[in-house]
Amino acid sequence: MKRRPEDMIMVALDGFSSPEEAIDVADQIGKGNVLGFKANSLLDMCLVIGFSLVDLVAELKEVAPLFWADQKFSDVQNTVYDRIRPYRAANVDLITVMAGDGGVPMIRKAIQSGEEQIEIIGVTVLTDRIEEDAYLDLGAPVRAKVLQYARNVVLAGGKKLVCSGLELAFLGKFPELDVLDKITPAIRPEWAAKKGQVRITTPTMAIENGAAMLVIGSPICSPPSEIGTPCDAVQKVLEEIEKANITG
Repeated sequence: MKRRPEDMIMVALDGFSSPEEAIDVADQIGKGNVLGFKANSLLDMCLVIGFSLVDLVAELKEVAPLFWADQKFSDVQNTVYDRIRPYRAANVDLITVMAGDGGVPMIRKAIQSGEEQIEIIGVTVLTDRIEEDAYLDLGAPVRAKVLQYARNVVLAGGKKLVCSGLELAFLGKFPELDVLDKITPAIRPEWAAKKGQVRITTPTMAIENGAAMLVIGSPICSPPSEIGTPCDAVQKVLEEIEKANITG
């Protein structure tokens, strides 16, 4: 069954000068227009300046139901377990771990730590990596490592995976991965700048190839002037998702 376009967008709230600025952008996006918000460097800022994560999550959940702490944890399994536990008190819904570094035992331990409250997302190969990087750092092509890491998530009992849109169609060839919701970052509408990402796709391309959710940051949070406000940018993306849902 097709998802509502509004239930397919996670907005990445990073690169802001303060938590208040991120909250202001979320308010501009408007209640009910996206599924949730993802934070990475924003979490570090809250820690350093003493801004309550509990308050940040509560403010953002006034706009959208889900909050994703994109911590990309990678450590010995007991440490990952301990680092995830405090996020339950902040009402966090999703946390990322690196699906390759700690392997199946670490992912499984992370899932145990999240209990029924926090769902664990396995991250495969980061979207700023090119093929040469994968050979040098990972010892294999990007697709091979993404497939390996996706299988790690399934074996650990996970249900969500982060991969670029360029690997979606490839992963779709493996029925054992059908249990995974594929979440795709590095989404760039045709009207948006790349801004440091390499393995990018448009919303249409990602959805047609099997993405369950799209992670979109700067194209929504700081759209080109000709697009308008963050709310205007979201509406344009929603229209593109709707067309992809109809034709896909």
